[in-house]
Order: sequence, then C-alpha cells, then structure tokens
Amino acid sequence: MTDIIFSFDTEDYVNPKCADGIIRSADLLREYGYRGCYNIVGYMADALVEWGRTDIVENLKRYHEIDYHSHRHSHHPTINEITDRADYQGAYEDLRWEESRGIRKVKELFDVGFIPAACPPGNSTSYVAHYLYADLGFPIYDGDEIYDSVRSRPVSTCNIWGTHYNKALENMLFTATEESLKAYLDEKVATRDLFTFYHHPQRAYGTTFCDIDNFKGVNTPKDQWQETVLHTEEEIETFYKNYRILLELIKNDPRFRVITYKELASRLNDRESRILTRADLSALREQLTEKFFPVTTPESYCLADLFHACREFLCGKNEHRCGKVYGFLDTPYAVTEPVTLSASDLIATAKALRDDGFLPEYIYVNDQKIGPADWMRAAMAVILDGAETVTVAPDAWQIDLDQFPMYRDLRYKDTWVHCASLEDNFLTKRFRLQSWTIRLPKGTQRTIF
Repeated sequence: MTDIIFSFDTEDYVNPKCADGIIRSADLLREYGYRGCYNIVGYMADALVEWGRTDIVENLKRYHEIDYHSHRHSHHPTINEITDRADYQGAYEDLRWEESRGIRKVKELFDVGFIPAACPPGNSTSYVAHYLYADLGFPIYDGDEIYDSVRSRPVSTCNIWGTHYNKALENMLFTATEESLKAYLDEKVATRDLFTFYHHPQRAYGTTFCDIDNFKGVNTPKDQWQETVLHTEEEIETFYKNYRILLELIKNDPRFRVITYKELASRLNDRESRILTRADLSALREQLTEKFFPVTTPESYCLADLFHACREFLCGKNEHRCGKVYGFLDTPYAVTEPVTLSASDLIATAKALRDDGFLPEYIYVNDQKIGPADWMRAAMAVILDGAETVTVAPDAWQIDLDQFPMYRDLRYKDTWVHCASLEDNFLTKRFRLQSWTIRLPKGTQRTIF
C-alpha cells in the first residue's frame, strides 16, 4: 500500500485574491474525508490577519493539520543567506531567533501546541536548519533534498526525518484528464511506499510565484509589491474539476491510504527503541565491510551511531542508547598508507573523545594521525576480535553519495531567489559532510539502488 500525503505550501502573502485557493483546496479534501497538511509561512499568518481571513484560519484549525514553512520564505535574508557562515553556532543562534518568531506566529494564530512538520522554502535546505528544526521538536522535514528516489521512503538526516515532494498539483491538474491521472497513479504513485502530492494553493488562482515577482535577489518594498496575474475562471474551474477526479480515484483505490505528517511521524518515532548492544556489533561490521553505508537491521543506524557505540564499548559499556548525532564541519582525514595501532592507545582515545557535538575530522592515537572511519574500523577489531594491535589500511570515509544524486550534486549559489551575495562557501560542502547522520527506516532495503 502507498501512503499519500497532501502537502500545501501556504506562502503567498502578497496577493489576497489568491488566498481563496487555500480554502477551496481545504474544502475539497474535507469533502473526501481527508486532512491536508498546510505548511504556513510566518508572514502568511500575518497576512491572513491583515486580510481578515478568519474563514481560512478557522477552516484549517478545525479540519486540517497545521505545519510550518519558515518565517519569511523568500524575503531576504533567506535561511541560506543567514546560515552560510563558518561559525556554525552563530548561524544556528541567528536562525533560531528568526524562526522562533515565525513558529510562534503560526502556533498562536492556529492555536496549536505541536507542529509535526517543517518545510524548507525553495532551495533553502541548509544543514543548520535541519539541526535547528530537529532541536525545536519537529519530527518531519518535508520537501527535503535527501530522499529515496526509487521507493520514496523517508530518510533521516541531522536528527530529523525528511520526505520528498513528488508531484506538484499545479503542474498537472490544469491540463490533466481522467485517463492521464489514472495512468499516473498506476505508474508513479502505486510503485512508492510514500508519495507526496504538494501544492501551492494560491497557484490554483495565480499564474506565478509571489517571490519570483517580488523577492528575486532583492526585497521589493511592500508598497510596490506586484500581485501575480490570475488564471482565467475557466482555467481555475478546470483545475478543481481535475482535483476532484484525482481525489475520487484515490478514494476508490485500495492501494492508497491518505495520511498526515503527524501520522507518519508516529510510525517513525524510534527515539526510545534504538539501543545498540555489543552483540549487534559483529553483524553490523559485516554490513559495513560489504558497503560503507547506513544499516537498517537489526535497527536503523547511521554511521555516527556506530562511531559513538564503539567509543562507549571501548570505555567498558555494553550498550549504546542512540540519541542526537552530528556529522563533520570539515572534510575528515583518512590514512593513505597502513597504520598499526595498539588496543590500549585506542581505548585511551575513546575515553578522551566527546560524546556530543560534531564528529572530529581526525584523531591522534598516541602520535599517529588517523581519520574517524579508520578509528571506527580499528575499534571494532579491538572490541570484536580482542586484538592487541590493529593495522588499518586506506579505505573509504564517505558513504556512497550516488545513492542520493540530488544530495551529491547539490549547490545553492545562483539558485532560486537567493541574493547574488550568497557565495555558498559553507552550506553545500557542510551539508554533504552530514552524511554520517543519514538513516533509512528500520527493516527496509539498505540502499536505494
């Protein structure tokens, strides 16, 4: 069975005429007994109050799930512009101050205490935002850049489960037919574990995005904001006619089940169950030897989980309770020729290693410099084989990024509506350096391809 999510990026705080698209989409979903997931921008919450749209607020509060879509969306500085800095902690605190304001606006307007999902604005998937939203209690990051392109399984990165946006309704429903929708459900949707239809509800009325018109590289003053050109009445009605057909097809097909982010999060909640024991380590080493990649049995573990487990086992513990993990802030070192290490020296380094924060890019064992992957392989040999000395040979430190092509090829500079001043000196590189935090759901296929 394929789980389907209807996710709505509710973001056009420029054009009040387009807001009718929010309530029309909500009413149609409700008619079919479904709850939509409405990712609300903080500035959009301000606009709904300014426009007096209590009808929209009350409808969404009562019948649908309220999620979050950043404070300002594309109004500069964007999330990426705030966080493209060498100083991670400073970037984190500045973004926390900014996003806390938006979250507070959405929670107060819609009278919700818990928001299940945060959604990044266009091409603003900063690694800092991943860690921040996880720390703020969001279990889901919807519309992420790291995803399973075959089965569309959720992928956990930086302590938050990410889901992929599969198909935009505005890109299909203006021209769809019942036959084309049936074929799409058969060929694209039924083949996935999870499928997200996403929609910018104002785009059922407006022909363009408000940020392209007003915030492409610069903040247009509010008194000069340009409202998007509207679709014709005929085009709008065609969109909703096809929307109804799509919902009817899904409703009558036992292959599909419509869920919300909150329901998905409850299934993925494994914070209490992920306990890694010494007895697990032998099978885990076999999997890492086969492919240096996250594992899904007997539990869902990322490489950082395994690194911290080895540290605790060398310190004499018998189990590791998995918690928050972090990747690297700079490219980790790896040996280029064989290095022999003593078990006693490895144990001494384990006692000195931190159990929180970003992973070390290199480790000195006695006076020999090795990388974190080298150290983990050596630690496993000591723990499992009782070796007094271990020789580590050159081997991979990075996971197979070909499993996540969009993540592998990601870049932010000169994309979407970012200012030309965004150099992307740190974001892209550091995001890929968080690969040791990646996990796939427990018990599922270990790789994508």
